[in-house]
Amino acid sequence: MLKKFTLVAATMFFAFSCDFYDLDINVDPNNPIVTTADLLLPSIQYDWAGDYQFMHNVSAGIMGHTSNSDGLGFTQNSFDGIWRSVYLNEVADLDEYIKSAGVTDANDVLLTPAALAVGQVLKAHIFTTMVDLFGDVPFSEASLGNDDGNVNPAFDAQADIYTACFELVDQAIANLDVAVLEPEGDLIYRGDIDSWKAAAYSLKLKMLIQVRGATGFSYGSGVDAEIRDLIDNNSGEMISSNADNFGFRYNTNVDQGQRHPWMGAVYGGDNAFSYISHQLMYEMLINGDPRIAYYFNRQTTAILDQEDPTDQNTTPCSQNSACIYGYMVLNENVMTELQGAGVITDVTSNGDRGYIASFFGRDKGDPSGVPLDGALRTAPGVYPMGGQFDDGVSKINSSDGLGLGDGSTFFITAPMVSLYKMEAYLQIYNDEAAARTELANFLDLSFDLVESASTAIAGTDATAMTAAAISAATAHDHVVDPADYTIAALARYDAAGDKMNVVFKEAWYSMWGAGLELYNSHRRSDYPRMKAEQSGSRGIADIQYPTFRATGGTSGQRDFPIRWTYPISEFNLNSNLTDILVSDGASGIFWDSQLFKYN
Repeated sequence: MLKKFTLVAATMFFAFSCDFYDLDINVDPNNPIVTTADLLLPSIQYDWAGDYQFMHNVSAGIMGHTSNSDGLGFTQNSFDGIWRSVYLNEVADLDEYIKSAGVTDANDVLLTPAALAVGQVLKAHIFTTMVDLFGDVPFSEASLGNDDGNVNPAFDAQADIYTACFELVDQAIANLDVAVLEPEGDLIYRGDIDSWKAAAYSLKLKMLIQVRGATGFSYGSGVDAEIRDLIDNNSGEMISSNADNFGFRYNTNVDQGQRHPWMGAVYGGDNAFSYISHQLMYEMLINGDPRIAYYFNRQTTAILDQEDPTDQNTTPCSQNSACIYGYMVLNENVMTELQGAGVITDVTSNGDRGYIASFFGRDKGDPSGVPLDGALRTAPGVYPMGGQFDDGVSKINSSDGLGLGDGSTFFITAPMVSLYKMEAYLQIYNDEAAARTELANFLDLSFDLVESASTAIAGTDATAMTAAAISAATAHDHVVDPADYTIAALARYDAAGDKMNVVFKEAWYSMWGAGLELYNSHRRSDYPRMKAEQSGSRGIADIQYPTFRATGGTSGQRDFPIRWTYPISEFNLNSNLTDILVSDGASGIFWDSQLFKYN
């Protein structure tokens, strides 16, 4: 007993002889208060990629690629999750990252200018994106809660945020010019300084193109003059190759959730991904677009029996008479048009009918319910998700035809930069010939991106993008070589009175998985066109109106969203937010001179 008492006493003595105030029981070694830039950067980039893909997804529905958000029923709760994610994750961590990367020596010289530049580029990209969607947002005080507990950050004016972000990008370029040490922890460019410089210059062009329509906005020598300077004198500094694309590549790790964000919906069971637009699939078929087998994964060739109530209720658009594509295989006009274009040879052939039945999606804005049709819906393919190349019909479930998910979320790509240049050539330079040359370059880059990204995906049988290779792999020969597609697209450009619409319609086909680009470009330019008369006929010029909007509009139906609504959580918690503007109201983003409305 004495030995035990002595041992306990000795233990207590050593324990309490320590300075009590040095014992901080609230320190979590797994969540340090102070960290280094290289530890913060991976999570910032990963979180922003996931949030940006969400923005792509919602925008794709608005712009007629999928049924995701195509009903336009945005409420005060629609964007609560994305708002909280951006501010509580990327913005909060980025503020700490920039502080850590901005350390200077005794002579006030930056120790890691490249690391700081990365933070500046990311901050400019994040906040200009938030402005593009919401308008005024917290910026200058967004992260003060980290230091002084400010939980009511002010909402900065949209134009002021853009001005500050231009300064960030210019500072980033200057820092990259003097950088020697590569930034650590970089999952996007693996620390390559030249690639980050290309991203910075490309982001600057994107921002300039975006604000052209803003009344009274000024930057440098003038927005148009700055655009000309970038294109004429700094094109070589911008992203011009898909090898330098600004984006985030996922991996195949299932347990840690590091796969492309679409994977959970597609392969979590029977495909629960949004319906893919019939218009998109139909027009790509008509055009012989070689990207079809990379974009889409078909699941069935069965034709639903309209005498069977279950099949009839599962049929696309069976509950909506306004559809113009509907269930394409049973739409005699569609089948005749596909036959005339050479997509199929015989409208009565079981093989041809089954092929068209495999493109199972919906018309834009179809308000019908959602039956148990996951095993029938066309699903995303190898690009950009990292699923399967469509070399034949295959079921989507968790055990059969499983893609690995090492796809990408793209921020700015070489095709996007090419699109900005085309817009400038047509609207600033008034040079249709230069725009035509750039259109050919845009298509070359778009095809190369789809092919290179797809063939790099693990576990896929994606083939080279030639008509012969695709036809051999897919057992269907109505596909053209990329070069022949480009010839046809240039012919459409030459014949068009409205060149801008041809350019942006080609972008509409090319930006699968990148809907935010389409949403932004439409709001700033009004292209590609959306016309009411297109709801009664098919063509390849305009984007289909939502089927729930009859010509002339109906009371109570939402109009085109010119902004995203502020979340109710911010309204309740931040006293500086005094009004929640509706998505289809009269107040748009400061650069939106179109304020498009369906009717």
